[in-house]
This record gives sequence, structure tokens and C-alpha cells, in this order.
Amino acid sequence: MSLKILIIDSSGTSRDFYKECLASRGHRLHYPEHSENPVTILREALAENKNYQMVLISHSEGLDLLSFVSALRQDFPELEMLIGIEPMDTPRLLALVEARVEVLMLPFTKESLQKRIGIIANRVAQRKQEQEQQQSQKSTMPMVAKSFIQIKMSNNSDKIPDTIKYILDILENQGLTDDDSFRIKLGLSEILINAIAHGNLELSSEELKGQFKNFRQWNKELETRANDPKYINRRVTIDVAFTPGYGTEIRVEDDGKGFDVNKVLKKTSDELETFNLYGRGLSMVQGTCNEVTFNEKGNVTTLKYLLQSGEQE
Repeated sequence: MSLKILIIDSSGTSRDFYKECLASRGHRLHYPEHSENPVTILREALAENKNYQMVLISHSEGLDLLSFVSALRQDFPELEMLIGIEPMDTPRLLALVEARVEVLMLPFTKESLQKRIGIIANRVAQRKQEQEQQQSQKSTMPMVAKSFIQIKMSNNSDKIPDTIKYILDILENQGLTDDDSFRIKLGLSEILINAIAHGNLELSSEELKGQFKNFRQWNKELETRANDPKYINRRVTIDVAFTPGYGTEIRVEDDGKGFDVNKVLKKTSDELETFNLYGRGLSMVQGTCNEVTFNEKGNVTTLKYLLQSGEQE
């Protein structure tokens, strides 16, 4: 893989050396002028989606190297850095290693520089490939997996923890990590309470905000409506499809009238009041899973989780 490299060298080293070592192998090199700020160059490139993959510092006269590295690491966490260092400069060497920076003893030789750049290029290529694979897995994760279970719930919200535990107990045998379990529990809890309260029992966020002063009153209203003949036969259907060691897809369907998904998701955080469980809750759910989708009616929510055990393979 060829890299786009910003070279900072105050020693006057001939550009022919870098051309022979690096440009000859397809790497694209840029040398900032003395009046140019390297950080500004990197930020402008990032804004134009023309990112540099690497900064090479051979000599850094007049540059506070450690502060410079710290600033780069904060703004560009995936930027590769290779810094030349004098053999006896042990304190600086230790500080750079601690900052997760590649170091190479000066003076550079053609062989040592090409070898180290080759290692870095392979690392960048591998990271890019992993990111592309994760994106591909996210978008193509199948609904019909190797195993499938279906659960039907009544409108008793007290049963939600037991239902989730039952699902997680099954999934834990398929390679679930503790972090996977936490993400699924968090997202599924919110979707199930929404399916019961907002879906089957038709409690709107506006009603919750206007009529109930606390969650005790809200829970009492949930219990009253759950036993109302109008709602008592409504169910929440949970379909769980999973591929061991890879991922799981959880589909939650209620028997309610649905809701306007786009309207809710467009609300800003300032508009989401304490009892507006839809907007605030759905925003939270989106942060727990790899993908969340809704049907047009708004009574079916599908959560897709790419398990961490699968990501590591």
C-alpha cells in the first residue's frame, strides 16, 4: 500500500534521498515550507478528505517535539508517526515510545527506512481492510441466521428483565462477551418498554409529560391499561436470529398503531423532555447497536449487533 507522507526535516537532507527510498515505491511525499504549520496542513487535508496517513520527522530543530506529537495524537488518533532520534537521547526515546510513536535511529539508511515504512504501510492497509469488513458485515448481516427463536410477551413490563435474561442466556452460549450482553440488554430494554407503553398501550410521550408527575404514577397507568379489555390481548413478538460467534438480529413487533419514526428522530436533544421516552430512548438505542431500523408503520424495530467475538476473528 502506498502512503501519503508529510516529511519534516530541518537538516537539509536531500530530497533525492527520500525520493529514492520512498517515492520510488509509490509513496506520495510532501515537504512543508518553513512558514507552513504542519498541524494546519494536516487539518486542511482532513477537511478536504485528502488525509495523510503518516508524518515522518527526521530532524526537528525549532520544534517542541513532544508537544507536537501530543497535538497530533489528539487530533489525528490513527495518524502514523515515525521519528528519527539520536542514539543517546534516552529520555526523549522513552517519552516517544510511551506516546505510541515509531522511532528510528539517526542517521536514516535506505534499508532501515524502507523496512520501517513497509511495516507501517502494512499496518495501515490491515486497518483499512478491517474497517471495510466491519462496514460490509454491518450492511449485509442476514436476518435468517443459523439459529432462530421467537418469544411472545404480554403487556406486563415487569416481565422485561426476565425476558431479556432468557435471551441473553441463550446468546451467551454462542460466544457473547460481557460487553455484547450489556449493549443488547440496554438497547432491548428500551425497545421493549416502548413497544408496550407507546405501542400496545398507546401512551404517548405528550400524555406522559402532561399527566404523570413521576414514574410511580406512570407505572400505575401502565398496569391499568394492561388490564383494559381494549389492550389486554395485544402482544409483543420478539424474533431473535443469531449466528454463533458472528452476530445477532433482534426484531421487536407490537400490535399498536405505530408512530412517525422520522418525526421522532428529528427532534433535537433540547426538545426531548424527561418523559419523552421515544426520542431520547431511540437516540440511546442507536448508540448500543451496529444498526437499528424501523418499518414504515413504526410498530417494528430491528436491532442488529455484530458481536465483538466476531469482530476479533
